Amino acid sequence: LAAPSTEIMAAWLDGGADACLTLHHDDDALLLRLRALLRQTREPTELRPWSDGRRLRILAIDDDAIYLDLLCAELEHDTHEVLTALDGETGLRLARLAPFDCAIIDRRLPGLDGLEVCRQIAGMRDDTNWFPIAVLTALDDVVDRQVAFELGIDEFMLKSDGMTLIRARIAAVIRRRAMVTARWRIARALAESGAAAAEA
Repeated sequence: LAAPSTEIMAAWLDGGADACLTLHHDDDALLLRLRALLRQTREPTELRPWSDGRRLRILAIDDDAIYLDLLCAELEHDTHEVLTALDGETGLRLARLAPFDCAIIDRRLPGLDGLEVCRQIAGMRDDTNWFPIAVLTALDDVVDRQVAFELGIDEFMLKSDGMTLIRARIAAVIRRRAMVTARWRIARALAESGAAAAEA
């Protein structure tokens, strides 16, 4: 895309697009985003129900209390339960105590750096407990973006994109994971029923 408005990009994401890239992304950024998308399609070893009919729980870590309150209100408007932390250490403690379905982490945090928090939280994921991780930052730094994707994050968002696009990107990354889980659940059920039919 050349330079679509954030409203157009949000509409595409709300309509089911997995990601929305613009021409200002360089080749490396494009490849990193594609790699993040493909990483989400690997088969889990165990399929836990994605939401069990409950509200999705999102962990949001940002040192700007006013922005964090705004983000929290927007996500709660989308019926999500939001756990918040103003620093990386508190965010990691919350991550260890309570299961969650998505993590949104500010790049610049006091004390423990946002990228280090991403690395540690990504280390908590496994095939039975996989959740998307998104970086939310005020600075569009190419090196930060590259390092974040290499650490295993799934989305890199700019605060300047506005809440409409941020909400759409969060919904898209959560939807992608839910669809991958559903697809693998169906594939396993078909394989098991095929095996049972073959034995009969």
